[in-house]
Amino acid sequence: MKTVNYKPKIVVDIDDVLADMVPALIERINDLMGSNLGVEDYTENMGDVLGLELEEVSRLFDEFFANSNPFYSSLKPIEQAREALQRLSHDYDIVALTSRRQSTESVTKKWLEQNLGGLVGEVHFSGAFETITADSHKRNKNEQLLMLDADWLIDDQPKHVNSAAELGIKAILFGDYPWSDRQDIHPDVLRARDWVGVLRIIEGATREK
Repeated sequence: MKTVNYKPKIVVDIDDVLADMVPALIERINDLMGSNLGVEDYTENMGDVLGLELEEVSRLFDEFFANSNPFYSSLKPIEQAREALQRLSHDYDIVALTSRRQSTESVTKKWLEQNLGGLVGEVHFSGAFETITADSHKRNKNEQLLMLDADWLIDDQPKHVNSAAELGIKAILFGDYPWSDRQDIHPDVLRARDWVGVLRIIEGATREK
């Protein structure tokens, strides 16, 4: 039962919504693999990106995340994210839902505190990449969104906003990324190139109530 002090909830992805992750990830992979990938080559299916078998992808993930602290600590925040969350926090509870591994919890929370000043109240992990399988990159966040009773989802991955819209959750596809247009977008999903666009959408919806 929702209390008198209840605020609707905005669920926010972290990587490439709050933290500028993919450019740094591609640079790190190029260093590790001797490859010459660009941001336009990125998908969550790293086996296809790198031309590796599942076992090799799993080994790479284990190696990468075993040394995740320096990588995640160095990520830059997305422009205007802090200012936008500050405004939204007056009317909404803001929680993060990420596909990062649970092992990054400490460094993730520290980064959010340092870069976003405590504006994100909780951090939840979807578990999509805890164990690498052939379908890891296909998993969505539906279970966690329902558990969190989300009113809004802001995410850069079409699969997540599409599945949220199918659940009746208001969803914003964030950013102007190469991977944003690689699948059809649910007609109820809204699009925002940046945090100014996110504010325009959510504050506009709030005023209409």
